[in-house]
Amino acid sequence: MRSKRIKKVMCCAILVLALLATCCLAGCGNKSATNAGQTGTTNSGSTGSQSSGTKTSEGPEPVTMPISDKKITLTMFCILDGKAALTLQSLEENLTMQKYEELSNIDIEWYHPSSASTVGEALNIMIASNDLTDIISNITSASEGLDSLVNRGVILRLNELIDQYGYYLSKAFKDYPEFYRQSLTYGGNIALYPTARLDEETRYFESFIMRGDWLKQLNLDIPKTVDDWYTVLKAFKTKDPNNNGKDDELPFVSNSHEEMGVTRLGSLWGINTCLFRWNGTTVIDGKIKFSTETDAFDEYVSTMRKWYEEGLIDSEYLSTDATGWKEKVLTNRGGAFYGKMNGGIGTLMGSFDYSQDEDFTLIPVPYATTKDGKSYDLYSQDIFDNGGCAISAKCKHVKEAIKWLDYLYSPEGQIMASFGVEGVTFEYDDKGVPHYTELITNNPDGLSMVNAIAKYCCCRH
Repeated sequence: MRSKRIKKVMCCAILVLALLATCCLAGCGNKSATNAGQTGTTNSGSTGSQSSGTKTSEGPEPVTMPISDKKITLTMFCILDGKAALTLQSLEENLTMQKYEELSNIDIEWYHPSSASTVGEALNIMIASNDLTDIISNITSASEGLDSLVNRGVILRLNELIDQYGYYLSKAFKDYPEFYRQSLTYGGNIALYPTARLDEETRYFESFIMRGDWLKQLNLDIPKTVDDWYTVLKAFKTKDPNNNGKDDELPFVSNSHEEMGVTRLGSLWGINTCLFRWNGTTVIDGKIKFSTETDAFDEYVSTMRKWYEEGLIDSEYLSTDATGWKEKVLTNRGGAFYGKMNGGIGTLMGSFDYSQDEDFTLIPVPYATTKDGKSYDLYSQDIFDNGGCAISAKCKHVKEAIKWLDYLYSPEGQIMASFGVEGVTFEYDDKGVPHYTELITNNPDGLSMVNAIAKYCCCRH
């Protein structure tokens, strides 16, 4: 069946909010918050009648197109992804969004903050003035927690609304009970229509990445253990794999961003060393521990010190931003790093000057097997993608807003959000598997594949 094949090839089970390219945190609200005062009562924009928000005996209403018989407009606050901003002034210009407007009969009026760095300030001003858009992405960049915003009546509690109108999301919650639990705030609210990665295959979009041509030249295998990693990085440092006769190789280059560099190497010991937020914890013998309290953390730190002293880790790892580490790879010096598979491998291989090295190849490196013989996968259980869209209490078309978001959990909606418009940005092969067209893979305007996807398809990569 086409739908089953589609499920396996989707880059992620995304709502349109996943195309908004920021991470929101459900569950970051006030622990003492309760559900008091939030009944799910809402206005239906198409009928003007009151809806109690209670689940019907038949379950949520199915989503059919068009969502509204009469053309309506919803306003939406979100960041314009940096890759999309290279070619678009607004998502109003995006091909897939235009197609979805035609399909749903719902026009989205987009409100984009001037930059990612100003999103929190813009949200705080919007909330303080009570001049709210109907749908709000990126809301966890605001100063106030989700439960507090629900309890104050700034945004709606969505639990009952999803029971009534969230046909596809309700099915996802039923099929993946852990996804439902992950979507709840401390106060028991669903405050965001959540993004998700439903299939396990779709939960891997970042990895360690390594120069495959250097491994081949030095007759080395992809590292599988901590000791293997040391062997590979040492060889990168001492055996001149870029063949320029200089000691200029940087075996491991790191992005100074908290999650995208040296901290990721903690996974080689089976611990999460991204300590700047909740994910600095690990489970040992069935108990949650802060990673710094483990013996593995001590070994990680001492090993990182050894590798740094031996020049295996770039000495500028604390000050090198996303542009900097890419430059080190593109100038044929960086040997390994942590990054996104498309934004890392795809972008860099598409940007490399192959006159430097015609064999330049980047390959993903699986999570290593630690000394206890286990391969630790720290991330595949996170179905909730830490993102989503809130619906403001000012919204006059709540039912339609829910269904507009919910459709993108349907098989057809997921394909649209990920691949765009059939016949333009993708085609199905004879097995029913979607493939990007040359508009994306060999863009006539010279856009990289990542930037072409951002321009036409709106999928976050």
